[in-house]
Amino acid sequence: MIYIAFSSFSIIRKIAGGRTAADLFGPLEWDEYTRLKIPARLAEWEASRLAVKKMIKEVVPGTESLLLTSIQVQKESSGAPYVVVNGAGRLPGCLSISHSNGYVFTGYAEETSRFGLDLEFIETRSKEFIADYFTENEILHLQSCTEECTPGIATLFWSAKEAALKAGRLGLRLDTRKIEITPQACFEINPFWQPVKIVCPELGMDFPRLYWRSEAGFIQSFCVNSIEPAVTSWVNL
Repeated sequence: MIYIAFSSFSIIRKIAGGRTAADLFGPLEWDEYTRLKIPARLAEWEASRLAVKKMIKEVVPGTESLLLTSIQVQKESSGAPYVVVNGAGRLPGCLSISHSNGYVFTGYAEETSRFGLDLEFIETRSKEFIADYFTENEILHLQSCTEECTPGIATLFWSAKEAALKAGRLGLRLDTRKIEITPQACFEINPFWQPVKIVCPELGMDFPRLYWRSEAGFIQSFCVNSIEPAVTSWVNL
């Protein structure tokens, strides 16, 4: 099961309930917190951490009554996030976080260690951006699309690549043109998860599965290494 949550910064801030940072973030998080000086970056960091803490309290048995400071988000050397719970250590499984334009999209899967998600606001991508990050087949697909559909499809391509790179623990160390995304013949913005074909041997995943949906002007995507179709459950923040 992959637990996922999507919410705006403004709603997530209500989790704080007027409490100070000292009441929200644990000692393992303070080093990163104190290094953030840009207000926008700090807002992203706070919202994403609070979203994770709330989600973990909702889905992981035994954490329901814990203080928020007892559930902490840390990063591996690769940048991949994980959760540490006071008294229990690092939680098994996989955590993934993404944020864009004042919204957070996060997921946790206890039974898999190869999972990544991404959130992107639908907008026009420049010709230079497309040439730098997309494959020839992806570019040809965009050129065949109507002007109305192009921003959504280009955003889907980019979001899907980001999700796959997170699942493969590669970040942008792998050329995104080594990942090829093929959407369904008919691209349609809707709130239902839709599979999309992915080809990328360099990910090191035997059974990569990629899905996407749209909500509130965003593309959400996730990639998981699984022989079976992914099962998701939404968490209300």
